[in-house]
Amino acid sequence: MVTRHTDDQSDGQSAARTPLYRRRAFWGGMAVLFAFGMIANGLQEKPSAEQASPSGRVTLTPPPSGTPSDRQSEKVAEVSQSAKASAKAKAEEELSVSVVPSVVGMTNAEAIRALHRAGFMANEEDASGRGRWSLDNDNWTVCSQDPGPGKSDAVRVAIYSVKGDEFC
Repeated sequence: MVTRHTDDQSDGQSAARTPLYRRRAFWGGMAVLFAFGMIANGLQEKPSAEQASPSGRVTLTPPPSGTPSDRQSEKVAEVSQSAKASAKAKAEEELSVSVVPSVVGMTNAEAIRALHRAGFMANEEDASGRGRWSLDNDNWTVCSQDPGPGKSDAVRVAIYSVKGDEFC
């Protein structure tokens, strides 16, 4: 008597021949991971509007009886004036336009840090044209950048680099 195996039955070899992305267990596992990721993302605390940007307001409370209220109100007034001044300076600093720094000759790690400090994002490119990825940023040297130093209308700066033992 001969038994035939259908697609629903497994003889151990059919699973080895079926690519991973075609197996039901693979996609079921991916769905579970996706669901856990969504749940974890929803559980993260998001800052409230009051925490995200300070309003610069100072709340005055009446002093307890028997204390010199004039000195306390003067101190509160001084604090509120300095708080307003520091908030105004921060706002002006945020509105100021950053200028792209010169990063040619630096290592990729140094260049990326300098660009991030100035408020720019960095794209790393292989200057040799071979399309390699720089896995160790300390081993690559920046040959050129786009846009060049002194520009202020950019958000992202491309740095073109070669490995440490190569020349630009």
